[in-house]
Amino acid sequence: MISGILHKFVLMSHDPLRAWISSFNVGEAIAITNSPSPSPLASVDQPTQEHKLEMAQVEAKVVVPESVLKKRKREAEWALAKKQELEAAKKKSAKNRKLIFNRAKQYSKEYEQKENEVIQLKREAKLKGGFYVEPEVKLLFIVRIRGINAMDLKTRKILQLLRLR
Repeated sequence: MISGILHKFVLMSHDPLRAWISSFNVGEAIAITNSPSPSPLASVDQPTQEHKLEMAQVEAKVVVPESVLKKRKREAEWALAKKQELEAAKKKSAKNRKLIFNRAKQYSKEYEQKENEVIQLKREAKLKGGFYVEPEVKLLFIVRIRGINAMDLKTRKILQLLRLR
């Protein structure tokens, strides 16, 4: 390992660096060369055919556990079901939007018709020399009282005064 690391060094002089390297007892002299050395990562950058075959054999040998296969299948089924539900929801929403639009159109026609009717009645009353008074809105306020015995005195008295007992 150390000799492999020491091969990477290129010595420029004979002085202290050579003495330091020789203290490792490698027994090799490192020569100064002007030619570039091949990169140790060159084989990693471009895999050879043998390397590719080995990787394919390793991948073929990998056994996937049955639980993982079941989980993948179950998740695929869930994804399909979810996709179908989303499509159904989109169709339903589009149908509801059309229905809501048609109802709104119908309501607007009804309101316009009522306004035109009121205008017609006012014109008729004016021609006859009278006045048209629009009918007041009838409002009913209904409250169900469960019992008067369980109430406090003030509330009971108010209900009696309003003749709601």
